[in-house]
Amino acid sequence: MSDTYHSGQVSPNNAIYRAIHLNHSLIHEVTVLDKQEFPECVHCGDAVRFQMVRQLRDDENTNYPGFHGVLMDRAA
Repeated sequence: MSDTYHSGQVSPNNAIYRAIHLNHSLIHEVTVLDKQEFPECVHCGDAVRFQMVRQLRDDENTNYPGFHGVLMDRAA
C-alpha cells in the first residue's frame, strides 16, 4: 500500500498524486513538487488525502501549472 499524505504536509519529491476528498466524491490527480505543501480543498478543507501515482523523472517537465480548481494554492 502506498504512503498517504495529508493537507499541509510537505511532498517528499516531484510526483503525481491522487487527491482523495473525504467529504465529497471528487477524486482527481494533481502534480505536487518537491518540498511543496499538499493543498487544502475549498469544500472539505484539510480532509484531503494524497497517494502517489508516480514519481516524476528528473528530465520530465515539472513546471508548476497550479492545483485543480477545488484545491487552494497557499502560494497564491
